[in-house]
Amino acid sequence: VCCFVSDNTVYTAHVGDSRAYLLRQGVISLITEDHTVVQDLVRAGYVTSEDAAYHPSSGILTKCLGQMEISDPEFSKPITLQEGDRLLLCSDGLSGMLDDDEMAEIMFHEDQDNAARIMVEMANEAGGFDNITLIHYAHGDYQEDPKLWPIKVGRPLYEDEPPPSTEEPTVPFKLKSKKDGQLRDTLILTALSSPDMRKKKESQKLLPIIIAVMVILLGLVVWYFGGVGI
Repeated sequence: VCCFVSDNTVYTAHVGDSRAYLLRQGVISLITEDHTVVQDLVRAGYVTSEDAAYHPSSGILTKCLGQMEISDPEFSKPITLQEGDRLLLCSDGLSGMLDDDEMAEIMFHEDQDNAARIMVEMANEAGGFDNITLIHYAHGDYQEDPKLWPIKVGRPLYEDEPPPSTEEPTVPFKLKSKKDGQLRDTLILTALSSPDMRKKKESQKLLPIIIAVMVILLGLVVWYFGGVGI
């Protein structure tokens, strides 16, 4: 991921799952969209953005440097920077270990010289499963005390772009939620959600029960008449 700042405008390009964030007045917003299988599922509506980090396909890239064919980078829309804005460029070794609001709190509430060091230390304490690389860019000074700002996670800046065409997934999976620890389906096929398919599945569930009842009744009949014959 890279950014080019010209006067008050920032241009961003990326390949893979390294990210660029814009931090403005207590709000952190994701500029780039991960080139991963799970992000395609998010855009198609099969997985929530909250569950994406814990999906088994979260580490599978759809674009990366080093592929046999050179991947064209994705260019994000230019952003006009305001005085006091901050940019954070990082590898998934940081964004995968810390939540967006945790990174924002450090960048807004800590001294700029220490913010990068603190984020790296916290990512290592959280597990440090991958390399941790980041760049913290400050566009001028804050116009007011950032410690007074409530920390919020804003809507990703790429969401108003048209979604890419993706093939409909065909294999459902189970995922354990981070917050409630409950297993639930996070990929639901459109076909399985139709009324006809639901009726078919319900009838299939009743079939073993009906067979079991018939076997029991047959056994009682044989036992009764067998006893009478004796």
